[in-house]
Amino acid sequence: MPANATLNLLEVNTDSVVLNITLQTGGDAFDLTGSTLEFFFKPTASTADNDVSVTKLVSPTDITITDAAQGIATFTVPAGVVATPGTRFYRCDVVTGSIRRTALYGDVVVQNV
Repeated sequence: MPANATLNLLEVNTDSVVLNITLQTGGDAFDLTGSTLEFFFKPTASTADNDVSVTKLVSPTDITITDAAQGIATFTVPAGVVATPGTRFYRCDVVTGSIRRTALYGDVVVQNV
């Protein structure tokens, strides 16, 4: 079952924001061994993944799985994602072979401080 969590980020960051995440399933670590992570930043939940307005991050290029057995990864949110305040949507998928499972999703709230 995917987890729903809101990411609160600040608009004023002029460089990228580094996030550390721990993925879980049923309260246990989501074992990422042999998997790829894909993280989508989208204007809305219904925006197609391949839309030009979507920012997509993929491991190992954009996301580093730092402890696969414990479901821990680090990634950098591009500065363009936090360029303007407002609410957007994100989704993190774990892809193993031909199987895609959403592990984490929710709103990204970019705040102007």
